[in-house]
Amino acid sequence: MRGSTDIVLSIAVSQDGRWIVSGDDGDKATVWNADTHEKVREFRELNGSVFAVDISNDGTKVVAGDNNAAGTARIFGTTSGIPLLPPLPHSHVRGVKFSPDGHRLATASQNCGFRIYSTHNGSRIGGIITHAGEIRCIALSPSGGYLACGFGRDVSVHNLRGVLPSKYFDHDVSVPSLHHVRL
Repeated sequence: MRGSTDIVLSIAVSQDGRWIVSGDDGDKATVWNADTHEKVREFRELNGSVFAVDISNDGTKVVAGDNNAAGTARIFGTTSGIPLLPPLPHSHVRGVKFSPDGHRLATASQNCGFRIYSTHNGSRIGGIITHAGEIRCIALSPSGGYLACGFGRDVSVHNLRGVLPSKYFDHDVSVPSLHHVRL
């Protein structure tokens, strides 16, 4: 798959293996057909290098976050390319992740903590969750209850159950209670 001379900075694959989405330093995200390797859709509505992309578990939504001081996360229909919400504000986005049910979206900033948004209306759920250090990548647990943030050799695990109302969690997955790990 070659789309341009831009450098790929982020990549995600859909649960069913049908789609691949990449983000690059050309200020765009691209959806690819994983079987044919053809470009399906290109999103150029971003304001900086795209360090973060994800695809919802059902494969219908793509999110891309740009690494800019006035940065945003943008959610689009995977095949239609239609923006599904206005831009979600968060500067220097370095990580984005849909919740397992696709109803929430976590955005992690390089230096401004992380936020949880509703994917239905774009409202922010809870307050801004600060982070002690810089963030380069994130991962969400299968239950949606824990968010891991990493930079260098440091990983911090945040318990979202203390931040979000209990209605956002449908099931439990046993995870040890970690706060900060140095690898």
